[in-house]
Order: sequence, then C-alpha cells, then structure tokens
Amino acid sequence: GTTEHKFIVDQLRDFRLSGIHLNAEDKAAFKKLSEELTLLENQFDQNLLESTKAWSFLVTDEKMLSGMPPQAIEKAAAAAKEHHQTGWRLTLDYPCYDAVITHADNRALRKTMHEAYISRASDVKQYHDAKFDNSKLMVEILALRQKMAQLLGFANYAEYSLFDKMAKTPETVFPFLENLLEKSLPKAKIELAALSDFAKKQGHSEVLEPWDVAYYSEKQYQAEFSVSQEELRPYFPEKVVLPGLFQIVERLFGIHFKPITDRATWDPSVQLFSVHKADGTLYGYFYLDLYSRPNKQGGAWVSDWISRFESAGPTQYPVVFLQTNFTKPLQDRPSLLTHDEVVTLFHEFGHCLHHLLTTVPYPSLAGGHGVPWDGIELPSQLLEYWSWQTETLPLISKHHETGEPLPPTLIANLKRAKLFQSALHRIRQLQFALFDMRLHTQVQPALKTPADIQALLDEVRAKTNLIPPSPLNRFQHSFSHIFAGGYSAGYYSYQWAEVLASDAFESFQKNGVLDEATGAKYRDTVLSQGGSRDFMELYEN
Repeated sequence: GTTEHKFIVDQLRDFRLSGIHLNAEDKAAFKKLSEELTLLENQFDQNLLESTKAWSFLVTDEKMLSGMPPQAIEKAAAAAKEHHQTGWRLTLDYPCYDAVITHADNRALRKTMHEAYISRASDVKQYHDAKFDNSKLMVEILALRQKMAQLLGFANYAEYSLFDKMAKTPETVFPFLENLLEKSLPKAKIELAALSDFAKKQGHSEVLEPWDVAYYSEKQYQAEFSVSQEELRPYFPEKVVLPGLFQIVERLFGIHFKPITDRATWDPSVQLFSVHKADGTLYGYFYLDLYSRPNKQGGAWVSDWISRFESAGPTQYPVVFLQTNFTKPLQDRPSLLTHDEVVTLFHEFGHCLHHLLTTVPYPSLAGGHGVPWDGIELPSQLLEYWSWQTETLPLISKHHETGEPLPPTLIANLKRAKLFQSALHRIRQLQFALFDMRLHTQVQPALKTPADIQALLDEVRAKTNLIPPSPLNRFQHSFSHIFAGGYSAGYYSYQWAEVLASDAFESFQKNGVLDEATGAKYRDTVLSQGGSRDFMELYEN
C-alpha cells in the first residue's frame, strides 16, 4: 500500500495498456492500429474544422438581425467586408452561431443557422460539402478501437478505456448515469413546461422547436432573474477578487502566498507567487497570467512546468502556470470580471492547488499526475463552490467606484440563476455520456454503417430527449470529444467529477464553508496525495 508500490503498479498497468506483453506479431499489429487511429481522429477534427469554416450565410437586410447584440452585428459586417460582400456575413464559428441562436428575433434565420450547425461534417448536402463528411470515419474509428481493445484482451473499447479510471468498468458507469437521469428527468419536464408557458406568453403559438429553445430561455432568464453578467462586472474588480480568493484558500488550507517581484516573466502583466505552509516551509511557485493579449491561446487552463521530486539531492518544488483571458486594466479602468469569469478563476485555482500542495516525492504521482481522468476535475469543481456562497461573496466583491458590497438582492438572484434549467442541461450531458458508453460497449460488427450509429443515438434520445431533434440533426458527426479528443468511453467523467465535488462540498456545509479543520482534512487526504493511492480510497477517506 505504499507510494512506491502504487508507482510500480501504475507503470506495469501503463505497459500493459500499451501492449508490451504481446507477441511480436500482435505488437506490430497494435502499433499499426494506433497509428491509423491517430490519423483518422485527426481527419475527423480536420473535417469538422473545414466544414465549419466553409459555410456562411449572407444577410442583406439589417432588419433580419434584430435582437442580436451590437458587437455580433459589427463582427458580421466586418466579415462581409473582408470577403468583398455587401451586408452581414454569418458563420458557424461558435460566438456568431451563439449570438444568432440566442438573440435573433427572426425564427427562419435561427432555423437555418441551427440546421447548418448541427449537420456540420455530415451527409446533409443542402448545407455541407460531401468531402468533409465524417460518416465513414466514425465507423472506421470505432472498428479500430474495438480491434485494439481485443488485442489487449478486453471485450470492448469501454473496458480498455475504464481500466485506469475511478469507475473501473462499464457496469459501474451505466447505473451511475441512469440513476442521474431518473432523478433529472422529472425536474427537466417541469423546466421545459415553464419555458413553453413563457414562450406562449411571448406570443409563440407553435410547438417549441430546437431553434427556439436558446432564444426563449435567454428571454425567460432575463425576465426571471434580471441579472446580467455585464451588470455584475463593476462588483468584481480583479484587485478585489484575487486577494479575496487568496484569503479564502489561505484560511481553508493553512497556507500563505508571497508575491515575488525580482524574477523575469514572459510578459510584464504576469505575476509570480510562492506558496508556503503556515510554518514557512515552501510548497512551490505559481505564475498567474490573467489577461488576454494578441497571440495568446484563448480560454483558461493550468499546466505544471515542474513537478515535485525528492531524491538524494535538494527537493525539486512544483512550478505551475495559471492562464486566463480576462480584460486588461487600462489607465483609468481596472480589470472588471463577470461572475462567470470569477467562477473560471476559482476552477483553475483548484487545479493549481492540486499541483502545488502535493507532498508526493515522485513526479509521475505528484499533483494531478497519476490521478484518473474521472477524478482530475474534483479539486477544480469543488473550489468553484466558494465563488457562490453568501459567506464568501463579500470577500471577493466590492463595487470598483463606490466600494459597495454586492447587494443581497443580486446575491440571491445570482444563486437562483445558477439553478436555471440545470436539469435540462444535465439530461443533455447524460445523453452524450450514455451515447458514448453505448457506442464503445457495442462489439463490432454491431455498428457497420453510419445508419447503425444514428439508430443507436436515436435509441438513447428516445430515453433522454424532451424536444424532438431536427431530422437534419447529425450531432454525432461533430462529437469531437469522443471521436477525436480524449473523452472516448470517458464522457461520463464530467458528471462523475461533479457528483464527487458536490458530495465533498456537503462536508464543508455541515461544518461551515470556511471551516479550517475540514479544509485541512481535504488538503491532507486528497490535495497533498496526488496519485499516490487509489483515488477512490483517498476520496472516501
């Protein structure tokens, strides 16, 4: 049960999963399959990218764009100009698609955009070029995965994928997802009925179609919560949020941060901190790179540059990068965050702490390393909870001009808004997870054709969908998480980690959300242990 034992067991497991025990002939076959699979997965992604880029829709009458945010309309005008067109060029890039499907009053326009978006990289000729069709690729990818899994002695690809995850087997995952579905469906039906009623009051007399849902949901959200992200911005200046976050984390985990100003960074805005135990012992360092700038990768992420390593020489301490793309402060205006961005910062900081507070001496088990795919989001999703609590919001919010705290009415609205349509969102995610699991437990040749894959999706939809999809819906053709990303037979991980985080937060609620003893226990049983023990065991402790 030692860390050394876990280190060796993990190494042997990874050897096995890469086919080291196979005879020469099977080894060669496994290698060839892996290479082919990589090429096909890349092709799947490439087709999706090209298909998304190739489609556009030119609007020549500005009235068609009514309801859309001004910046989205400006962008569409600029895109048209760039392509020597007159009018507004709408594309399937997500920000443009989202602006239309959520805000455009013109229902026919929403329908066109929706159908083009959900049929990308497919056989739907009225919108897309056949050369980007992913139909055959899906069948080939599943067949290759099946062969690889069988070469290694697994019955199907899902068993292979789950072998090094917390859930361990498909027999654990299916009941887990079905139980969540059973609990979510009744609530989702209530949410959908409320949305339909709201749409009727707005004068929508027809059945709610997939291209109506986001549009009326946005209106219902505004009507019920009157809380917009922009309205919250003045209350979350980065100069208040960051020290508040530090204060919460320092208290919970008995640590403290020191700014370091005499080291070079790759941009003047980047900050460097060291992290220490209460007695001053060093844990590690992290770089904070908060603002967007030209040529910086979008989104938010954490990566560790150096992992903890103890050997005969001096200890190597972890060094971590935390990256986000917030708005840069200007001379007269501080950097103001939306609450969504505050949640993102807390999420990424959770990953950061996992890497920093580790006491494991081996890099392959320190921090997030050696932690299974379905457990890695626990520290990040758990820390998000502190960006929503009545006790902690005053620590991270203060109006940048008046110094006023976030008003109680806004706090109450924010907390209610968090749950808006959460069951509808959940059943959509469960549909994807069940589809993924069903696909990878089907032993070939059950899925010989694209039609077989469609039939399987229809079967899952019959149990999970409350709004019939458009007949042109080819969601599977753009499901790159599982056909090109690392989530094949692992999409359930999102739900799994959310349940872990929600259960863990309950123990903080029982003892007080800023309770130091609970924080210390979580630090010592989970955060500091990395992948040094079976993660389920750490979690149960």
